[in-house]
Amino acid sequence: MFQKTVLEDSLAPFTQALDHQHPEVRKLAIQALGVMGSLAGVLPLLTAWEHQSPEHRESIMEALSKIYVALRENPETLRKLQQSLSAHQSTVDHFVNYLAHENLEIRYFAVWAVGACQKLDHFDAVFRVLLKEESPVQEFIISTLRLSGKDAFTKILDKLDHEDASLKAMAAWALGIWGEPGAVPALIRHSQDPSASVRENIAWALGMLESIDATATLMDLLRDPYAGVREHAVWALGMLQNPESLTELRYLLDDPDPQVREKAFWAVGNIEDSDI
Repeated sequence: MFQKTVLEDSLAPFTQALDHQHPEVRKLAIQALGVMGSLAGVLPLLTAWEHQSPEHRESIMEALSKIYVALRENPETLRKLQQSLSAHQSTVDHFVNYLAHENLEIRYFAVWAVGACQKLDHFDAVFRVLLKEESPVQEFIISTLRLSGKDAFTKILDKLDHEDASLKAMAAWALGIWGEPGAVPALIRHSQDPSASVRENIAWALGMLESIDATATLMDLLRDPYAGVREHAVWALGMLQNPESLTELRYLLDDPDPQVREKAFWAVGNIEDSDI
């Protein structure tokens, strides 16, 4: 309908139409600015937000998500988009309501926009979205939380003390994806959590972080009554490649669970190959 190659000067009729009295004209203007994918369309859309209906706000979110997709490969324009959003924090605060939107592009943009403002007011809302999403979106959320730096990392660490096991398990997974070695002591401290899903994710995270300091903790988890925990502990020790764990790992070559045996075979081989 509209060509993305249109010059920015031609945005003027559409930005002016954002105040048109006819709702359909406003909606078409919003859609046009989104399809154009120009950074110049962001400020008018953010400014128009306050006076739009819920339906038109959803259209603005869709338009902004299209602009984000068009700009995200260019670090300079993405930085400028981030600056525009930070200057309209009160509008971005509303984007939290779109974190679970059915449109995947809108969800991606809402997560990025909230994180890009580098405020942690909505950390809990963003973090809870992790529980509902699949892996690619989850990893994108973690990369977005990184924009808030150490403060976001600390908040994830704090989730390990949460009473909700699902949140604790997600925190352990997030710390593994984050890749900060400073998480190792906290993960070790919670490695005997009553929840098997928490212990399983802690074992996985320690493997991702590849800290030799986690060897003893992971060897303890090899004796966990839950096969999933043993399997992840075996994998993690294979990643650490510490020869001190070989004796314990060889015992698990006869584990009653086939997946644990398979991982043990791989881990033993991976450690022995590293010594060659």
